Amino acid sequence: ERPAKASAGDELEVLGESLDRMAREVQRRVAEVERANARLAALTETAETLVGQITVQDVAQLAVERGTAIVAGDTAVVWLADVRRQELRLLASRNLSPEAVAALDRVPFDSPLPAAQAARTGTLIKIEDLAATVRGDDAIRELARREGIRSLVVAPLRTRSGLAGALSYGRRRPVPFAPPEKHTAGALADVFAVALERAQLIHDLRAALRVREEFLNLAAHELKTPLTTFKGYTQVLMRRGSHDEEEARLFRTINVQSDRMAHVIDTLVDVSQIQSGGLVLRPTRMDLCQLVQEVARVAQEAAPRHQLSVRCVDLAEVEADRERIREVLVNLLENAVKYSPHGGPVEVTVEARAGDAVVSVRDYGIGIPEEKQAQLFEAFYQVAPMVSPTTGMGLGLYISREIVRRHGGGIWFRSEEGKGSTFSFSLRLAGARCSGLGSGPVDGLARERETTDGHRWTGIATDG
Repeated sequence: ERPAKASAGDELEVLGESLDRMAREVQRRVAEVERANARLAALTETAETLVGQITVQDVAQLAVERGTAIVAGDTAVVWLADVRRQELRLLASRNLSPEAVAALDRVPFDSPLPAAQAARTGTLIKIEDLAATVRGDDAIRELARREGIRSLVVAPLRTRSGLAGALSYGRRRPVPFAPPEKHTAGALADVFAVALERAQLIHDLRAALRVREEFLNLAAHELKTPLTTFKGYTQVLMRRGSHDEEEARLFRTINVQSDRMAHVIDTLVDVSQIQSGGLVLRPTRMDLCQLVQEVARVAQEAAPRHQLSVRCVDLAEVEADRERIREVLVNLLENAVKYSPHGGPVEVTVEARAGDAVVSVRDYGIGIPEEKQAQLFEAFYQVAPMVSPTTGMGLGLYISREIVRRHGGGIWFRSEEGKGSTFSFSLRLAGARCSGLGSGPVDGLARERETTDGHRWTGIATDG
């Protein structure tokens, strides 16, 4: 019986040890899972942060700062690949001496340095003992010894277009990178490669936009100078008279086409400035209804088959760039006339709504098909390209939207095919309502009367 008791005790002791080992293993596994979850969370957060980085330098700096913490490294380096020169160019580094940064500034693709190997082979490299592994270049081994780097993990930065660079993390303590940390470094390299490609595309796009804007501005100046002279001579000849009807018609056509050419040039310059962020606003305090009347009078003269009217329900002053808002009004009125090709009324209303001045332009023309409405404010989009022989380039609404947005306002529309459209935009009121329509009729073409509800109505009439 005694041996049996001793055996039972031994079994219990063995069982207890087994349970302890199992508990430690469970704890180890739990700790590994927690570390993996922490790395995944940090990787996800880094990827989200990268969305807001639009320069190559910002992406590289994030790679060395965030990446070092995520893989528990001590040093970090990011290189960009210069395929033409067949070398890696240092872009950002962390926790390296100035001497090390200078030594790593240019790394030829055929160098024995691990970064060059990763770039050449396109594979991730893990080195547990840097001094013992890197051979054939005493300078590199001396650099690793001087910097105290013991282990290294290096990943190529590859994009859809090829090699973008290399990313390296190092440790000074005698603890090599574990397989999960190696995989995390590879995942970081993939994330940063995508971000670098995006940042480079943004950089290239901005550079292209700057070139385009400079070209368009130069071209506009070179084109408008002779165009202005040409138009001036044409107007002088028109004023001289003593022309037969055919000559007079030709002079009028030349004058109109000169204006159209000038408008095309100005439109292209506007688009270039909008897309490059160079559109400049010069806001002043102005009477919006007065400006609407001015634009409507000119539009009426150019559209004798239409009856334009301006109704100022509430007149208010706004802080806005007068010429840019004039441009918006011209675009909306031209569209209203263009898309009611058989003539008819075009009604413009100015009113106040919740602290905003709202201008609405309504026509009773062909309307906009529902399937085309979502694209209406896109650049170069045309609802019905054949509706007019002078349809334009499809830029008016795009430019109008950007001008209104930069004033802090909004622009919208309602339309039904076959029944017409109403386009509206809003600008923030600058102060209290104006007391009236101002000084009276516009150049003798406007008739003003009081309606039964007390609102003022101005009808713009033609000479005929």
